[in-house]
Amino acid sequence: LFLGTHAGLLSVFSGEWHIPAIALSLAGLWQAICHMQNGSRRSLYLTSLLFAMAVCYHMAALSIVVPVAVVIFFLHPLRGRWRALLIAGSIGSTLICLMYFVLPFFIFRFESISNFLGTFLIYKHLSHVRYAGIDWVTVAGQTAFNAFAITPQKLNYQNIFTGFFFLTVALSMWQFFRSHIQISLRILVLAILIWWPVAQALFDALADGMNGWIFLLPFLCLIIIKGICGLHTHAI
Repeated sequence: LFLGTHAGLLSVFSGEWHIPAIALSLAGLWQAICHMQNGSRRSLYLTSLLFAMAVCYHMAALSIVVPVAVVIFFLHPLRGRWRALLIAGSIGSTLICLMYFVLPFFIFRFESISNFLGTFLIYKHLSHVRYAGIDWVTVAGQTAFNAFAITPQKLNYQNIFTGFFFLTVALSMWQFFRSHIQISLRILVLAILIWWPVAQALFDALADGMNGWIFLLPFLCLIIIKGICGLHTHAI
């Protein structure tokens, strides 16, 4: 289902950085789940390494990394876990800092921090249509729907289809929350789904940037399929 989504197909065929970043993020998520279930330090360190590699491919992987890190941090009492958490944090932060802050100065020979920031934040300097307020929410919703399913550019009643899509997502999230899946896993998946749209809005991301939503698609597909599987309990 994920590979059949609009954004999934485009990313696979375009050969961009998104698919490797998603693959590494999901591999890191699997190791995070293993750590949450058995407390394995090896899984925790692998989680940090895989997530860091994913962020090195594309910073949008933070949409998965941040909520997973928060859940792991607060999942169990911190006593006796500080050393493992510090080692895991050091692994990830060292690799990310090396990729985004150290290597660029050697490769591009920046002469000042302003030159570095001008390159690092290049998307902020590009000319494109800016949206704000309710317009941002509307366009972002249409873009997220378009990332899931191919929609004509001038689709009649597009907002109705978008509203129905998000109603389906909301009902699927509620059904997923009420399921018998381990509570920590429910919180983890729902935190990822809620965090990314909030982060997009807070950081004034491109409302019409479809690839920004591709990191949510595996989890949207997961809860929608889970919701469909639960429909049999309501059958007549």
